[in-house]
Amino acid sequence: MPASRATAFDRLAPDQRAAVELVLRQGRSYGELSDLLGMPEETIRTRARGGLAALAPDLPAPTRSGEIADWLLGQQSEAHAKRTRELLLSDPTAHAWAATVAAPLREAAGGEAVPALPTSPDAEPARVNGKAKRGKPAPADDSLRAGAGHDAAARAIPDFGFDDDPPAPAGRDHAAQARPAHRAAEPADRDDDARPRRADDERGSSSRLGGALLIGAAVVVVAVVIAFVLLRGDDEPETASTGSDVPTQTATPATTAVGTAQFALRGPAGSSAIALGQLFRAGDDTVRFAIAGQGIEPNADGERYSIWLTRKSGKPLLLGDVNAPVGRDGQLTAAGPGNDDTDAFVQWLQTYDSMAITLDAKGAKEPGKVIVTGPLPTAAAGG
Repeated sequence: MPASRATAFDRLAPDQRAAVELVLRQGRSYGELSDLLGMPEETIRTRARGGLAALAPDLPAPTRSGEIADWLLGQQSEAHAKRTRELLLSDPTAHAWAATVAAPLREAAGGEAVPALPTSPDAEPARVNGKAKRGKPAPADDSLRAGAGHDAAARAIPDFGFDDDPPAPAGRDHAAQARPAHRAAEPADRDDDARPRRADDERGSSSRLGGALLIGAAVVVVAVVIAFVLLRGDDEPETASTGSDVPTQTATPATTAVGTAQFALRGPAGSSAIALGQLFRAGDDTVRFAIAGQGIEPNADGERYSIWLTRKSGKPLLLGDVNAPVGRDGQLTAAGPGNDDTDAFVQWLQTYDSMAITLDAKGAKEPGKVIVTGPLPTAAAGG
């Protein structure tokens, strides 16, 4: 058995953990997640099953381990789930493997949906086809579908076409009003597989977007879009740069937009840090961004994370500081720009290539250590 069951889930490979977290948190079937993320259903299933197998590294996987994994994740029809429960009741080895896997799985976010192992043939499944047997899951957010494409982007981002020279930024103290976030700126059943597909605000006035709304958008990015990038990570190049200089990246289809208004930021080679951002049009008709990251090291006293816009030539532009310190969960959320910078922000998007989050000393005037960086979707579109 794992030496530390409490951290077994944390030790999963990023792509496996992302797949399992999506299934648990979103309460959706593999098929739905395939639609949501725009990637093959088999990819999600393979990552999720592999993740569960990795939770019991010292036990040989039973012959029907894939089927058991699907059952634990609520991915079976009632008829197939019944057969899996019968297997667990009749096969002590399979039962022991399932129990070992289920224990750390229940400690993960959304783990309350993992069913209890059956003790009798009449035990009722906790989830069927990726959803709770009682109640309904939250409706899918169509704006996050990778295939939502240009229509969603057109609603989220205005037409761009501005002068090359941007206005001067408001500076570190005025870059963002959202202070709580930052200071800135089933085909037919198989023996080991069943995968049915089921159909399934601001604080104050509109001119003062609240931090809660923007952070809420960022949390959705963490739950869905970061998983998209992690699950596709095998095909994406690592960012090569390290050190104190902010690198700029060449926009490529694999590393730019998730949908037209979403963009990925990755850490240097060997780093597990990743962040996702989204540009959107707010209720007051201004363009804003929400950004969320995970795998970020907690910052010490006197250190702060800052958000910068960078370009191939010219000085980087400070959007602001991430006000809330990063905790042990490694998650970072931020949003902006500040109300004073909304007009200029649209122009900055056309004159800067990338966004970077850096670790800086208090009061730093230049970017420090690059944590994550990535091209803006407007740059990928040729803006």
